Amino acid sequence: MDGVVKITDGFVLYNDTYLCINYAKLKQVLNQVLKLSTRFAKADQFATWLRTMFKDYFIYGDEWYCAPLDLDINEILADWDTYMKKRRLEYSLIPEVDCDDYARFFREYVAFKYKTNLLGELWGMLYIMFGGTTISGGHGFNWFIKPLNVREDVAYLWVLIVEPQVSDFTTPNQNGEGVLRYTGVTIKYEPYMAFA
Repeated sequence: MDGVVKITDGFVLYNDTYLCINYAKLKQVLNQVLKLSTRFAKADQFATWLRTMFKDYFIYGDEWYCAPLDLDINEILADWDTYMKKRRLEYSLIPEVDCDDYARFFREYVAFKYKTNLLGELWGMLYIMFGGTTISGGHGFNWFIKPLNVREDVAYLWVLIVEPQVSDFTTPNQNGEGVLRYTGVTIKYEPYMAFA
């Protein structure tokens, strides 16, 4: 399955209900799946700007990142979608609020409501493929890690990319391509930076 990573160190299982990963292992996992270090070095205009603003592809604020083992991304996205619609916070209605604002808000919403900080923001390029046409541009979106199977000595993690503007997600393949689970749109991501 795309996006699944096995780790054997850098994590602890807390009360058999929470998985916690240290920042160094989290950086390694995100880089392994999303190829952040390679893409951060890319020579397009957006990547060049990011390299002048930031010196690393992983910006973190905590020592440990934790998630309950029973997190359900489908439940979270359904809840998020309902929350956004009730407040009429749809992308087309608020043009001054764009992708990085949605990514930041999604991260905060999920962190507080679901008691996890094992998610964050991504900045990079997005390519949306509609038939024979590709639309591209700089984009803000989210990374999300779902613990799948955890024992004392090994943990399996599912690394997802979330599109908070449309309440959807995908698991990118090795080329960064994925199909959004609910809308069926094919997307290619080139994440340059991760914020945790």
